[in-house]
Amino acid sequence: MYDHIVKYNLPVYEYNAIDVKTRIRFTAYSHSLSAAIYDLAFLMLVVLWLRAHSVKEKINIRLDNGAEFC
Repeated sequence: MYDHIVKYNLPVYEYNAIDVKTRIRFTAYSHSLSAAIYDLAFLMLVVLWLRAHSVKEKINIRLDNGAEFC
């Protein structure tokens, strides 16, 4: 499995977000951990997707204190 990651230059980091009410899971992959670029972009994409699909309530985002968000 790891041979494919190296051979095809696949991303090694995974970001997940889960909407608790609907259990929708959002997943993104990245080649590096960079809070300034990938993390913020991923969270904005999730929020924009929820807003585009008629979620009008307040959105609470909780983090697991992983290294990518610190």
